[in-house]
Formats: sequence, C-alpha cells, structure tokens
Amino acid sequence: MSFLKQLIKLNNKLESTWSLVDFSVNAAPRVKAGWYIAEFSLDGLIDHLPRIQIRNERGNIRERSLIGGHSGRNRMLIYLPEGHLAAYSKSITFERLGRVSAIEGRARVLLICFRYLLDFFSLRVIFKMIIMQFQDSFELSGNLLKFYEPAGGKDGYLKNILGWKKFSGFGRQLAWLARGVNIAVVIESESQRAELEELLLPADVVIMKGQAIPDSVDYCIPLRDTEHLRNPAILMLKRAIKRFDGEPALVYTDHDYSNLDQSIESLHPVFKPQPSRAYLHCFNYIGFALAIPASLAREVGSAAILETDVQYKIALDAFTDVSKVLHLSEALFISDRQIELQTPGPQFEQSPWASIDWVRREGYNALTVSPNWNDGPSVDLIIPTRDGLNVLKPCIDSILAKTTYANFKIIVVDNGSELSETLEYFDEIQRDQRVSVVQYPGEFNYSAINNF
Repeated sequence: MSFLKQLIKLNNKLESTWSLVDFSVNAAPRVKAGWYIAEFSLDGLIDHLPRIQIRNERGNIRERSLIGGHSGRNRMLIYLPEGHLAAYSKSITFERLGRVSAIEGRARVLLICFRYLLDFFSLRVIFKMIIMQFQDSFELSGNLLKFYEPAGGKDGYLKNILGWKKFSGFGRQLAWLARGVNIAVVIESESQRAELEELLLPADVVIMKGQAIPDSVDYCIPLRDTEHLRNPAILMLKRAIKRFDGEPALVYTDHDYSNLDQSIESLHPVFKPQPSRAYLHCFNYIGFALAIPASLAREVGSAAILETDVQYKIALDAFTDVSKVLHLSEALFISDRQIELQTPGPQFEQSPWASIDWVRREGYNALTVSPNWNDGPSVDLIIPTRDGLNVLKPCIDSILAKTTYANFKIIVVDNGSELSETLEYFDEIQRDQRVSVVQYPGEFNYSAINNF
C-alpha cells in the first residue's frame, strides 16, 4: 500500500472519531472547548472577514475570525471555547464542524507548521512556531490561521521583489552580484530615462530608439513609454541569466497592470507558463515583458524591436528550442496599457516572419500536425463527487447519450458518498464499459483527486 493511501486510511479512521456539531437541532448548538475541523464554503468574493461567535454561560461573547478564508470550499483547524455557537457570518455555509481529540488537534498544529516551513523556511519562522506551542490554545489557533494566508498577504507574489527594497542605495555593491551580464534598455521617449536611473541597479546602457547597440551589451529590453520596470528588475534579470545553463535565446517575465490608486502596489498580475511553443503559436502570451539577445537586436535594429510583431517573430524563432528559453516568474514589468496582450497575425508576405514556409503557403499562423496523430485519441473524463447525484446523473447521462466521439472513458471519483441512491447509481452506470468508479475517501481536494 502506498504512503498516500496509508495516510488516507488513517485520516478515515480519525474522521470516524470526530464529534460533529449538529446544526439541525437548534439555531445555537452547544460546542465543547477543543480543536475543531471546520469545513465551510464562502460564496464568491466577500468584502469582510468571516467570523464565528461563541457565547458562554455568562453571556460573554468570544469571536473567532477565519483568517485566510477564500472563495469556495475551505477546510481549517480552529480552536473554539466552550459555549453556544451564537452566530456566524451569513457568507459562511458550514458543511461540517467536527471536534477532534486533543492529541489529533496538536498533531495537526505541528503538521500545518511543518508544511508551511517546507514552502517558506526561515529561522525567524521556526522561532515563532516554537513560541506558539506554549500559547493559550485560543491564541494559538488565531496565529495558526495566519498560515492559511499566502506569504505576504494578497500581494504575496511581490514578496521577492519588495524584499529588495531594503537594499536601496547599494547599487554599486549589488552590481557585483550581477557581474558578467550587460543589459541595455531601449526606450522610445527621453522622459523614460529619469525613471530608469532610479532603479535599484540601473541598466548598463539606456539607448534611444534608432541608435546603435554597443558591442558590450549582452541583452536588450525593449521598453515602450507605456511600460515600466520594477525597482529590482535589472538585478533580478541579470542574476537569472547568470544562473541559466548556457546563454538564453530569449528571456521573458510575468507582468502587472498599473493601478490608478497609487497606494496599491499592483492590480492585475499576469502569471505566465513555462515555455510552450504550441501555446505561443496560439497566443502571444509573453507579450512585451522580455529581454532579447543583443546579437538579434542588432540585426533587427533598436527601433524595430519596440514593435509588437517584431518581438513576436523573435519569440517564435527562439521557441523552436524551448530548452534555451528562460522564464523568470516574477512580475518585473508594469504596464499602463488599457488593453490586454494581442497576438499579431501576418497580413502580407512582407510581414516580419514571412520567410516561414507556412506563412507564405497558408497566409496565417498555424502549427503542422504530426503525421503520427491519431484521429481518435483516448480521452478520460474525471468527475469527482460526494453524493452530488443531482448534478452527476444529468452530466453522465448526457455524455453517454449525446457524445459522438467514440474513444472516451468516464472515471467517477467517489469522495465518500453515503446516500443509498448515489451508491445504486454507481452500480448502474458501471454496467457501461465506458464508466468506472474509484474510491478516494478523506477530505475533498479537487487537485489531489485528479492527480490521484
């Protein structure tokens, strides 16, 4: 038996010992002091912090804020004092509230701490976690809930970028960390120059469009006047290029769209996948946030590399070998543009990538299908459920009755269904050879179920 299945089996045994709060008895069910697993849903985006209120025998209210709650299904470990569950936010829909043993509660505390350390290891966090273990359980629960939040709060994706702020004024010293890589920024307006000079580590050269690119430059960043670089952008690009195995044929980063409210660092981040040639042919997802090898930039010219269609052509060529393309997953560019990324299409033979055979032949952007392609490749439809017969039955019945595609299978993943009508339906649909039902007991986790 695999380690994962052993954990699932252990979790099932523990769940059978939980003391569930019965919300159907009265509006304010009584709860004993202890650790609880709270499974609840939050419908859509909310503008408040969901809360639970417990009223003791003296009529005093203690409140538990569910820090880290997010839209959709949530599962949290919380500590509740003894009393009546007097009220909770209207945005909360409880699925289960189960009291666990003191030993299981403490074990889960340590597990949450350990999993957090795996992602965000630091000596400061270890020290904080050790101190937490000696806190009052109610206080410990509040601090523990903070680990459910992404590191850095809602703008956690800027954590590494903002972390460099403390080094402002140390440009010369930081240049040593990024030595050996020279980066030029090509601008289209002189007004951009002053902003670039204020970066944590300025560019080696700032070139006005149309000017020659010096031989000493290794990479060029084409920067329209609608785009800006975040403070440590040059430093982080140089370090990423140095650590890359070989010389990248192209470098691209994530980007952000600016916010009119200057008190907010960011608004609409765009997180990009690792290099994918097929995806790039479908959509110009790397956009303007890129650094181009200076040798290519010299061939094209410093004015032309500011054009979107030229950048796209360079990217298409570089993506013929994605192992040589570097994706830096940091939002180093900020854009003032009001429109999202656009994919240029060749309109005539003189388009920048007109030398590619399929452009001359077909006149549009396409990939050649492999001659080994199967006209009817197998498709598996994975459907997780837990007593969701009201949506499961119409879904499966419709697929079986209406799908014209032949080579498919349906895998229903049963996440602990208990209703007799659901189990009878499972028996019924498995008479069809295209349908199978597999068991995944334990907590519901959509990604884990699909991976399983």
